[in-house]
Amino acid sequence: MFIDTIFHDFYQQDDGTRIKLTRDEVGVLLEAHLDAQAELMRSKLTYIAIAEVSCDREFAIPAFFLENIQKRGVLKPILIDAKGKIIDGAARYLAAKQLGHERIPYESIPR
Repeated sequence: MFIDTIFHDFYQQDDGTRIKLTRDEVGVLLEAHLDAQAELMRSKLTYIAIAEVSCDREFAIPAFFLENIQKRGVLKPILIDAKGKIIDGAARYLAAKQLGHERIPYESIPR
């Protein structure tokens, strides 16, 4: 795994050699890895239109949560019932709705 190749500010290349990295370089590598993982996860999700989901909860979404959703999208599906009502994932739904997303990943429970 990619993360395992970074150890105490060193990056081990495929040929086994190690390169000393600065803190900023480690950050860049980790961000690139997280972005790639997020893209892979998004490609495997099933989506539903935000307008087709109902949520009976309203609460403030923390800024860090909004920033993460803005940057990488919703990666963990919400759980809805057969009528489209949220069972789990209200914060993800509200954040996506607040950010203007048109769809959200979901899983539904059987009727």
